[in-house]
Amino acid sequence: SYKNADYLIVKAIELVNSKRFNEALDSYDEAIRILTSLGKSSEIERINELIEDCYNRKAEFLREQRIRTTEEGAIVKQKSEKEMSDLELKAQKIKAFEEAKRMENEKTK
Repeated sequence: SYKNADYLIVKAIELVNSKRFNEALDSYDEAIRILTSLGKSSEIERINELIEDCYNRKAEFLREQRIRTTEEGAIVKQKSEKEMSDLELKAQKIKAFEEAKRMENEKTK
């Protein structure tokens, strides 16, 4: 019935706002089936606009996730590079100490 279709549309909008895009699309599809059987083509056009909005918001959400993941990866990489440079610095100090000790031992011979 028309009331069921209306309920599904409201539910789909709530799902989109909750970033549950695939569930929202399922609700829109069900609403379209109902409205098609009732011959409400103008209502279907409106749902198609809502579906387009859903896809756009999903794409934006996924883009934000990818950017966030890339930024987090860059931060982790920076930390590991810093840790590596700390390790390299320690290795250089140890090498310099060993070299100094070796030279000292050679002087005492």
